[in-house]
Amino acid sequence: MRALCCWTDLRPDTEGAVRFLWPDTHEFVDCRSHETRYHETLERYWQAGADFVNVEHDVVPDERVRDAFEECEEPWCVFVYELAVGFLPDVLGCVRFRTALMQAEPDAMVEAGKADQSGVTARAWYRTDVRLSQLLRRREYSPHLHGRVPHLNEKQKLSDPDAAYRLSLHKHADRVAPNTL
Repeated sequence: MRALCCWTDLRPDTEGAVRFLWPDTHEFVDCRSHETRYHETLERYWQAGADFVNVEHDVVPDERVRDAFEECEEPWCVFVYELAVGFLPDVLGCVRFRTALMQAEPDAMVEAGKADQSGVTARAWYRTDVRLSQLLRRREYSPHLHGRVPHLNEKQKLSDPDAAYRLSLHKHADRVAPNTL
């Protein structure tokens, strides 16, 4: 199975994991200063039509990921990772697409890359995941979830919900019942 890692800030742990898990079938694509290269590369892989894994530059897969992606027959498989908005299954950070899906939906990446009324640049890297997910869901596909993987981008992670809750309680202590802190 091929593994793709498009990057702007390739993390050493990500690079090492991809090279270890897919030693002979990985490709790293430099997307710095190219707003559409990520989408264009995914489109190229989609058109080739062979099973592939996509790992984003700040996500760290492990043997569980490789094994699950190889063994599972579902057309669209995902390992989620922490983002500021939660653990979303519709992202491309650690995903595998099967040949059957690409053959059944050969236009998916092209359609997902078209301009819409949002004003976002067509094929912009920062909307590729949302647009592809929306399109596949409209066509009655859904991601098959396998678990979680580490995300190395601290700026995109959730804050500590317990700490945030405690801070909120302390800020509003005059409105909180005794013994709840």
